[in-house]
Amino acid sequence: MTALAVYGSHSAKDPLFVGPHVFEKHYESVPDPGILDAIDAGIRFTAPKRLRFRKEDGFHLLNIRWGNSIPVEDDVAAFLIEYRDSGQAFTIREFGEARKELLAQLYFKDAIESPDYSYADTRDRAGLSFNIDALNPTPAR
Repeated sequence: MTALAVYGSHSAKDPLFVGPHVFEKHYESVPDPGILDAIDAGIRFTAPKRLRFRKEDGFHLLNIRWGNSIPVEDDVAAFLIEYRDSGQAFTIREFGEARKELLAQLYFKDAIESPDYSYADTRDRAGLSFNIDALNPTPAR
């Protein structure tokens, strides 16, 4: 209808269409690379009690908060469930040295917290539809 009003034809280009890239936003999955050094230094992480998990076929759906849900591998889900339920802190040694990038992404996705590392941001509201699982191919076992 807008095309008809502006150009006089239904088949004209929609004048409100500003291009296919207008809705894209570059999003850094790890906005502070300093966390990678901190992880190597042994900072602790915790899995908050608010985390919820749903078993699917070959993975778990992790609900972080509100509509912020991501798929995670079954072993990652089992690990996070164990530490959520126990309330204990963990480090990269327990999580797995090969998953350092995933650990940082989970921190910035607000799925895990750290009493040793502070990053002032709006992680609880940022990147709600950002799926870190799409960035992490399953490592060879």
